[in-house]
Amino acid sequence: MTNRLMWLSDEAHGHGWTLLARHRDARITYVLADERGETEFDTLDEVEQEMRSMCRIRKLPPMRDL
Repeated sequence: MTNRLMWLSDEAHGHGWTLLARHRDARITYVLADERGETEFDTLDEVEQEMRSMCRIRKLPPMRDL
């Protein structure tokens, strides 16, 4: 998981976003922040799916594969 989190964080940074992991209520949530605000996710799968979607919608370069 750590490698995947680092990879997603690097990809987010490369697209001008920030990926944070927060410990809340005895669980970890992931927060993707950009110029439009913050979105919370329960899993890294959800984060990756949203990031790929944002790249397509905003016509940004696609994410690299892990």
